Amino acid sequence: MPARLTRRRIDRHPLYLTLLAALLVDAVIVITHITLHGSAHQRLSTGTGDLMAAIMGIGSVICLLSAASGSARFRPHADLRDGLMIQYWILLPVVLAMGVFAVGILATPPTVENIETVVLIAGNMAGLTWTAWNFRTQAIRLSQELRREVHSGR
Repeated sequence: MPARLTRRRIDRHPLYLTLLAALLVDAVIVITHITLHGSAHQRLSTGTGDLMAAIMGIGSVICLLSAASGSARFRPHADLRDGLMIQYWILLPVVLAMGVFAVGILATPPTVENIETVVLIAGNMAGLTWTAWNFRTQAIRLSQELRREVHSGR
């Protein structure tokens, strides 16, 4: 029996979806090496940058597909708990990959742009970590509600 929500899903919030799309674009930019001269991305080794970008890009695509599951057109009978837990476990390596980028940027000579970039990355990391925790909490709550409904005989 798939779990359903009576209110709007938290993984379809426009800000979350925009952040995932931005991470996907950033990953494509790093992998294709379309960077501005003097960009902080150029300071990372090619292998490290590509691996971290691949983790961010693949993770973003998986999270976007998980957020879309359960809609009328994409996996309409999917269990919401599965999508939330998939996003929870995928967001953790994405946040770690962003952390590697932040450390790589911190290893460069300090400029205003580098400091601004690290602050933005840290804010995004904090937001994604909080969001992942909310997904986990909501999946657990849905499981408990479903268990109560089954035991009450509804």
